[in-house]
Amino acid sequence: MKIKKGVEEGRIKDFHLKEGVLWFKGRLCVLNVVELKNEVMKEAHKSTFTTHPRSIKIYHDLKTHF
Repeated sequence: MKIKKGVEEGRIKDFHLKEGVLWFKGRLCVLNVVELKNEVMKEAHKSTFTTHPRSIKIYHDLKTHF
């Protein structure tokens, strides 16, 4: 919440808000909550980012967004 407030006040530049969601240098910010991170990973694996199970493409795809 401190970072979000700083972004809104223009004091923090590396972060930005897009539709109320906090981003850092083009990557989605996710709270450090294990259950939330697990849910994000499950959704990512079900999405169009999904590739062959042994491929590292999904890692590179996710890395660009999260």
